[in-house]
Amino acid sequence: RGVEVIENTVTAISRHGDTITSLNLASGNVITVGAVVNAAGTRASSVAALANIKLDIRPRRRYTFVFTAKEPLDRDLPLTIDPTGVHFRQYGYDKYLVGCPPLGDDKTVNADDFSAENDIWEKIVHPILSHRITQFKELRSSTFGWSTMTLMRLTAM
Repeated sequence: RGVEVIENTVTAISRHGDTITSLNLASGNVITVGAVVNAAGTRASSVAALANIKLDIRPRRRYTFVFTAKEPLDRDLPLTIDPTGVHFRQYGYDKYLVGCPPLGDDKTVNADDFSAENDIWEKIVHPILSHRITQFKELRSSTFGWSTMTLMRLTAM
């Protein structure tokens, strides 16, 4: 038993009732299937639409930062959620993970738009962190990334 990984683009999905029967690929190949896992992330609704399935998943901006404090805390930091939506927790021994929604309107964006609000760390995240935890005023490093959300429960995927 195993999995065969095929790097290609699905251009059409055929169904018989509620069962997906085949995938048409950009290469022209057609794959007969018994089951399909839609792991397209922010593009999951577009893939589902190829099978005439409505899936309410939309790309929205969410920011995730990982940072190291110059002076780590002397105890574990559980998940803490600020009323602003900024949330943070410990991530290993001396690293911390923090996430937040965008500045302003929380709207659907193009799945290919990986732009970021350049000043969100300085304007929102770091001031909130350093106000709540004084050791977070001086940081050694930080990085950021994206996450995908479903609007069904507003949960990250």
